[in-house]
Amino acid sequence: MKKELLLGNEAIAWGAVLAGVNVVTGYPGTPSSEIVATLADLASDYGFYVEWSVNEKAALEVAAGASYSGARSIVTMKQVGLNVAADAMMTLAYIGVKGGLVIVSADDPGPHSSQNEQDTRAYARMAKLPVLEPSDPEEALRLTVEAFELSEKFSVPVILRPTTRLCHGSGSVSIDREKARSNYSVPRKMSFERDSKWVIFPALSRRRHQGLWDMNQEFQSHFSAPPFLLTNIPEEAGMGAGAGSTAGKGPAPGPGAQLRYELGIVCCGVSRRYVKEVLAAATGVAATGVAATGVAAIDNDTAYPMFEVAAFPINAEAAAAFMKRCRRVLVVEEGDPLLEEELALIAQKYQLDTVISGRKDGKFSPVGELNADLVSLALSGSEMRSTTTTAQSIPISDTMQQRPQPDLPVRPPVLCAGCPHRASFYIWGQAARKHQAIFTGDIGCYTLGNAQPLDAVDTCLCMGASFTLAQGLKLAEPKRPVVAFLGDSTFFHSGIPGMINAVFNNTPIKMVVLDNRTTAMTGNQTNPGVGQNLMGKQTVTVDPLAVAKACGVQFVREVDPFDLSASIATASEALQYPGPALIVMRQPCATLLKHTGSRMRFAVNSATCTNCGICIRKLGCPALVRKEGKVHINDSCTGCGICAQVCPSGSIAEVQAHEN
Repeated sequence: MKKELLLGNEAIAWGAVLAGVNVVTGYPGTPSSEIVATLADLASDYGFYVEWSVNEKAALEVAAGASYSGARSIVTMKQVGLNVAADAMMTLAYIGVKGGLVIVSADDPGPHSSQNEQDTRAYARMAKLPVLEPSDPEEALRLTVEAFELSEKFSVPVILRPTTRLCHGSGSVSIDREKARSNYSVPRKMSFERDSKWVIFPALSRRRHQGLWDMNQEFQSHFSAPPFLLTNIPEEAGMGAGAGSTAGKGPAPGPGAQLRYELGIVCCGVSRRYVKEVLAAATGVAATGVAATGVAAIDNDTAYPMFEVAAFPINAEAAAAFMKRCRRVLVVEEGDPLLEEELALIAQKYQLDTVISGRKDGKFSPVGELNADLVSLALSGSEMRSTTTTAQSIPISDTMQQRPQPDLPVRPPVLCAGCPHRASFYIWGQAARKHQAIFTGDIGCYTLGNAQPLDAVDTCLCMGASFTLAQGLKLAEPKRPVVAFLGDSTFFHSGIPGMINAVFNNTPIKMVVLDNRTTAMTGNQTNPGVGQNLMGKQTVTVDPLAVAKACGVQFVREVDPFDLSASIATASEALQYPGPALIVMRQPCATLLKHTGSRMRFAVNSATCTNCGICIRKLGCPALVRKEGKVHINDSCTGCGICAQVCPSGSIAEVQAHEN
């Protein structure tokens, strides 16, 4: 066994291998994507199956089917992807599983790269499924293994909830590669056995619902000890009785009486690391030392008891016993105040007078991601300080002590130089804006088409919604053209049902599939339209054109977006067509060019350039810049050539090939 520096996502992947995973499925979504990518790299060595599925629902259903036969399966997604998979997950809680099934739903507090910052624990509570929440990469590995064991012990899916900072943060992790090998030395026996429990009917649902309630009581009992729950009281850890001074709160307790602490800390998931970082800084003790005791010391006379949660549902009796020892508790959690609300209910049930603070009373903002500085500020509040006369408030980090820094320059995201989406948006702007068209967008790089100068995305809701939103807008305003943009990966993910709906109801929207031959925004993963799966094997290429024709779309065209005049003509033709139309705009993503060797570039002829700036104003390409007052094309140019087609003076031309 050796220590390795791993991302949290890599640690989760290795946890799956150490658990003997057989089937891996997922849909790419930041911050979860590296889990499947890591497992794909390991699959051939260990002999398990890995795939990128067309969406999260499909991924979960494939994993569930494997589990029915006894395979250990893991499915990965981000928090908004769980919305897509929720239908299957809710019923899987009733039906149950055979082989261990772990659902990794990576939450994105902040959010950094998501439409919202929903909390997966709310889904877990609704489905009555257990959820494990690791605090660091090492624990992520261990809890992934535990998740498989729990799933098979209770015959239900188990949710693992990492968050962005854990997924993309690195830590030292111990990996027992010999144990990993041994998991695959003997093939796991897998066999589907026919049983009425696999077929959900209302009668079965009623029985299983009661069973889930009973099972949650078992979960609470199971989660009453490490690694799921750590309760640490200072004097029990040898920190001294003075840590629990009751100064100003009445007479000192008599012999044998339990001390009551002014403040206890309840934390879960990655927030446990924030707390320990702050408390370690206050004491000069290494974070690993704090982690070892779980006790927060301010000085020799003051310490905070801690209640660390790594699994839900929490053990009510243990939580009540902890709160009984504290006048106040500060709840530190990423996401919604679910733990805070749960503690309030427990306090009410056990008739405790403990004051519970966190997001709901303003100790932390109700939105956004936490960090060590925010925890430090919360603990340094005067009303939250220990009442001992020798206690010191926890020092705020150096960054917090500095004077406020001026705001950084705004750097809005922009499509890459040579991105075919830029050309596509320009084309439709030329063809449709004069008709006051509405442009619906979707989730992907092409969402950036909403910015100036392209100004070609008016809406963005969720994956696959552009086609259906467009239909609603068309029904409301039948005289206005409505153009819906969708990426090739999202077309396969959830766009096809919307396309069929347009055909079925003969709603004359114009559907545009931006086919850049990859799933670009999340890291260039493959999709069904590429003809190659995750493992690099050639498969059937599923062509959106053929799918559209098979679904009944009568007007189906393919264009090259780098051919502006021909594409504008096709777009204009589609706008005149009286029914639903689908146009595939096909050109590889600019980031794929690095795999193609040399490429051409363009340059501006300064002698003929009128410096009108139309190329910059119309396209917004980062390769087009002003240098010494003149338009210039820098080295980020990929040779798409759309600027040359837009230039009214013909001053931009292809000049040379250069190596990537």
